[in-house]
Amino acid sequence: MTTKNFTSPQQWQTDFAAALSNLEEKKNRGILAQLRRGQGKGFGEEPRRDAWVLTQLRRQGRANFTDEWEVNRCCLIASLFAEHSADTGSGSIGAAFRRMASLPGGSEEAVERRFYALLDSDEEDLPKRLRYAIALLKSKGVPLDWAQLLADVTNWNRPSRSVQKRWSMDFWGAVRQQAGDSDASESMTPSISKSEET
Repeated sequence: MTTKNFTSPQQWQTDFAAALSNLEEKKNRGILAQLRRGQGKGFGEEPRRDAWVLTQLRRQGRANFTDEWEVNRCCLIASLFAEHSADTGSGSIGAAFRRMASLPGGSEEAVERRFYALLDSDEEDLPKRLRYAIALLKSKGVPLDWAQLLADVTNWNRPSRSVQKRWSMDFWGAVRQQAGDSDASESMTPSISKSEET
């Protein structure tokens, strides 16, 4: 079964994430600190972070095409990146949570509880719950695909819930694949019906 409407990052989202990565590569601690100060603040509440975000959008030709919702999401991602600017990962945050749950000594139950809360977030709760999720991923050294995360949070409110479906598939679908070997061997074992037992 394939779920349609997965959203890959648009070029401007990839470029925005690359600009963030460039800050880390160049060890630009001053700007990263400014972005970090925007944690928990929306667009218009942290002028230095907002200025960096809007400058990047202008450089990418997005200044006249990006609505306030997208600018807010860019501000969120910029602040989150400054908090956890590890090497870039791949896949959705669901895949990152799957990697974290698979780490030795980790508690899959605890990771799953956090993941449920994240998936159940509405527009208002999402920034706060993402901050908790990013802090947890940082503590375990799990990298993120920032362009994908920007695309996902920008499309969070789609009626199809395609982002939430993708995250779910990346988290629980990976479990099914790993468990697939034992499932396959069980399905090859002939089952005995009640009538055959007697």
